[in-house]
Amino acid sequence: MITITIEQAEAQGLRQLTTPCDASEIWIVANVCADMRRGGIAHAVVIVPGGAEVWRASSGWKGVSK
Repeated sequence: MITITIEQAEAQGLRQLTTPCDASEIWIVANVCADMRRGGIAHAVVIVPGGAEVWRASSGWKGVSK
């Protein structure tokens, strides 16, 4: 699994999709990445304090209005 930094993810226009997962939860990251690949959605695993997160392309993102 290739990982990138927060700065690299932001430079690529990616947005956080998951909360941090620790080593015991890496299966969650793998499953989310598999879903992103099946959907043809650009994504990356980002190393953050507390573990790893999946970030995705903002294209097609339907965020919640606040």
